[in-house]
Amino acid sequence: MCTMGFNLKDVYFLRKKLLKKGFLCNIEKDKRIYISRKSTKDFLNYIGPCPVDCYKYKWDIKKSCH
Repeated sequence: MCTMGFNLKDVYFLRKKLLKKGFLCNIEKDKRIYISRKSTKDFLNYIGPCPVDCYKYKWDIKKSCH
């Protein structure tokens, strides 16, 4: 997740919320939240269908997650 524009306190807040929902994730050096491959399918199901056509390929987890 592109969270670089947020302060670190808010990034940790979001990570805590994601962990409580059961998603495996961590914070990278540049303050991005990385969702583990093990949680990708569940996370995409949780947030629902892609709202932007140009990003629909990111929802095609058959190609990106094995």
